[in-house]
Amino acid sequence: MKTDDLLRGLGVSSERHYFENSLILGNVYTVYLLLDENDDILSRGIAICSVSDQHEKKEGIHRARGRAIKALYTKKEVDLKINSVNREYVIYTTRGFNISKMTIDATARLKNEIGASLLEAWESHLDGKEMLFVRIPNWLPTSLTQDTFDYKSYYKPVMTQKEKLILKKK
Repeated sequence: MKTDDLLRGLGVSSERHYFENSLILGNVYTVYLLLDENDDILSRGIAICSVSDQHEKKEGIHRARGRAIKALYTKKEVDLKINSVNREYVIYTTRGFNISKMTIDATARLKNEIGASLLEAWESHLDGKEMLFVRIPNWLPTSLTQDTFDYKSYYKPVMTQKEKLILKKK
């Protein structure tokens, strides 16, 4: 996205975004960064993708950018704390993967991720295809996001390792 005059007036010289992906979920969250002339992060916004929604990258980018702008204007992050995960009230979404079209290595990586997340999975044949089905709890994207972030918006945050790689910082 192009940096507008109002953001340039607040020291923003460029904008970047990136996605955190999972084999099971696809996009877990979108991060939007507002950067100064030295590629230091002025603010960060995060949009978590719901398991039950059809992921729209443009919508995630829009929400994350809005949160980054809010953090820049308010100079704080405390009003958008990522809610703790309620594992008592759970809604599950079932996703199917056509493993008959996947390589052995890709199938093994998918099964490893399912096992690491302690998710219920089963194999079945459907219309002549070998399928792997996974029950995904609605709290999983939030839980994975909380592994890295506490807030959906940050003002002058410390860079994550991934951001250091993206921005080529030491």
